[in-house]
Amino acid sequence: MKNLRLFVLCACIYGGGYTAAAQTRPVPLNEPDYNKPRLFQAYPEKITINTNSFQHLFSAPVGSLVQANIADGSSFQFAGEVISAASKYNNRIISVVIRSSNFPGACLTVSKLTAENGTVSYTGRIISKEHGDVYVLQEEKGLFSLIKKNYTDIVNE
Repeated sequence: MKNLRLFVLCACIYGGGYTAAAQTRPVPLNEPDYNKPRLFQAYPEKITINTNSFQHLFSAPVGSLVQANIADGSSFQFAGEVISAASKYNNRIISVVIRSSNFPGACLTVSKLTAENGTVSYTGRIISKEHGDVYVLQEEKGLFSLIKKNYTDIVNE
């Protein structure tokens, strides 16, 4: 009798698990939108950056309007409002986020990193959730450049 009860209990558990609705639902996946409009279509794939031209951005207070010609030999102007500024580890990491007024929906996020030996490096990006292209700040041979990439290469939805 004990074995029969155990068998019926196992059969009920198996049957309940087999017919559960959770087993039949497909896994929800977000397919990226590859047809988003391009925000930086009129600009080149690579823009060399003059790091001195955006130094004033790191000292701008939150809420202030800023404008910078951040590219060498280009008409790439970035203007907007500082929406976030942070400083960590005795100003060894300084970050600023600027909401653009001339590129709708885009934000510039840039960080200045100072190493213990005094060398300075930068990291950042210009990104918009509504558009299919972004600019990523990268160092190449001691020079900093904005490199155009696809939104789906940077962000997983």
